[in-house]
Amino acid sequence: MAEEFKDKIERWREQIIGDFRKKWWWVLIVAPLIFVVLGLLYDRAFGAANKYIDEHTLPTIKPWLSAIWKAPRPSSLAVWAFVGFLAALLVLCVHAYFESRQNKNSLQNETDSLPPAESEYSFPLPNVELTPSQGQGDRLFLEVHNQDEQQLFNAQCRVLDRRNDPNPKRLLTLDLKWERSSSRELDIRNGERCNLYVARAGQDHNKEIEWIEIVGSPESVQSQWTIGNVEPLPEYDVEVIIFGSKKKEPYSQKFTIVAGRESALEMFLMHSKPAPRAAPLDEHDPKVYLEPLNAEFISSGRLPFEISNRGQRVNVAHRIMIQRIRVAPAISFDYVDHLDMAEHKKIIPGIDGHNPFLGAGFLSELRKAFDRHGQIETMRLPFQIKIKYEDVTGTRKFESTVDMVYSPIEEDNARRYLGKNIVPRPESSIVKLTGTTIRRLV
Repeated sequence: MAEEFKDKIERWREQIIGDFRKKWWWVLIVAPLIFVVLGLLYDRAFGAANKYIDEHTLPTIKPWLSAIWKAPRPSSLAVWAFVGFLAALLVLCVHAYFESRQNKNSLQNETDSLPPAESEYSFPLPNVELTPSQGQGDRLFLEVHNQDEQQLFNAQCRVLDRRNDPNPKRLLTLDLKWERSSSRELDIRNGERCNLYVARAGQDHNKEIEWIEIVGSPESVQSQWTIGNVEPLPEYDVEVIIFGSKKKEPYSQKFTIVAGRESALEMFLMHSKPAPRAAPLDEHDPKVYLEPLNAEFISSGRLPFEISNRGQRVNVAHRIMIQRIRVAPAISFDYVDHLDMAEHKKIIPGIDGHNPFLGAGFLSELRKAFDRHGQIETMRLPFQIKIKYEDVTGTRKFESTVDMVYSPIEEDNARRYLGKNIVPRPESSIVKLTGTTIRRLV
């Protein structure tokens, strides 16, 4: 017991000396200065005050001082008891201080030895948003919106289930490629959107078969069936897995891919409802098309479009609204009230805040979109324009999906001939029409 108490006293002494050296060394410098200042104050202030009291008030307070001096004093035993009480209280306070300090240090050491808190890895997964292609088409893309820091991304598609499929159920995990670069990895900046090429559909009329396949490597997963002999059509449940080079874990989301008639595919979130399917077009339904007029660029410096309602015995198309281009949302088109059968109208795309007749705005926006989303290997920018319209009754609604490709090389070549009277005029395909799909919305 005595040894333990002695050790504690020794620890306290060492801690006091250590703390004094670390935190209270300045006392050795400040204390003499304070002593000098207090001496001056005492000599100047208190000395003058005492002298004044002696000269003026001593006769008045002298009787009081005499009474206090003659009062009975406490015994020396009581004084020593009081001093011992104060000393014991001081020792207890010092003991409590150092015990709490020791506990605090040990707790801090234990905390430092613990593994990092989970909050230090608040975002272990890539912060991305996945959006599948809207509606049906012969190719399926999955848009990846990077809401995280810039990094390399790659993706896989894992086939979870196959339904209504006459083919053997092969459930594989495939590496997907990016539409822009046709490679497995792509460096995506914060806020940028890029497409993964997921699946495609087709027909072989010679063999009378239809097929769909998940496009990937090292091999694709395909389903084939005789045209018109499978009902309902095949469906795939898949899980798309996104890997980020700066994240420890991948992000994944599950989707369902369903086949449609005539080389069509559709993709939507697993366990959610698919988008409304397209109804077959009737012969008299209005059919709206949009085409670029590249030939006018060299003569006028502008690239207008022609919108038309084609077909024999078709109804009038009403309330025609050309949607904004997704990769270049600043581009807009005027509202067209109606198009009669076989009618053609020329329209000039505009830019928010710009005069459309200046001509440069539309192509400059496509050039910016190419810098963000273009295919560097082919020097092309594929994009879509959707057109929504109605028939004269307003009960039938339609959507035309126009696929186009912009080429900055073709634009640069065409600009070399601007304002020049060259015969014959060189042909250019600054914006090339690659396909149009019209469907009636149910």
